[in-house]
Amino acid sequence: MARTHDDVPARNDPFEESGNRGLASAFTVGREIRLLKCGVPVPQIIGAAVAALGAFGLISISGVPGGVFCRGAAWLAGLLSGSPVACVENGWLLSAPVPAVVTEACSGTTFFVMVAALVGWHVGKHFRYTAVACLMAMVGALPLAIAINAVRIVAVTQAHRWVIPHFPESYGSFLHMLTGMAAFLPALIALNLAFETYGNSRIHHAAV
Repeated sequence: MARTHDDVPARNDPFEESGNRGLASAFTVGREIRLLKCGVPVPQIIGAAVAALGAFGLISISGVPGGVFCRGAAWLAGLLSGSPVACVENGWLLSAPVPAVVTEACSGTTFFVMVAALVGWHVGKHFRYTAVACLMAMVGALPLAIAINAVRIVAVTQAHRWVIPHFPESYGSFLHMLTGMAAFLPALIALNLAFETYGNSRIHHAAV
């Protein structure tokens, strides 16, 4: 009796099997690592895209560094330190015991780009749609960057009041920068740790 086409047992293509194994290996530590056709992980692409969009917006939209970042950080720093804030010619005056003017140089826009890249990278791990992930990262990075910069401003004003006067005047600029780094760097590490902890626990509960 002749065997028809339907009687022939199906055979799996070894290349297809290897592709399935490669896809399965992408699910490591309970997390899906989505790849583009060129082999670049999607979260890294989203992080870079959000950073580029943030930098482009800061350059192309006039008044954003001073009107959004300076004003927001100065207002929040005044709230945290209990000091009144007033608008002056080149920025926002924080009337602390050691007065400080928050100018565009203190706006924290570079830090915002770094936070946007970090948030975009983490958000890109858990959202299917790239455009939505980019939008969420931009919206989430803005208040985070302003809040952390406000903490930095308060730390710098307190350093100028209690610490920096005890050093030679030539060390003032360096200590000012060092105080800012001491606020920004731990904040970035803490943000990354929070995203990693929350993301891993979310995936673990979803898998259970």
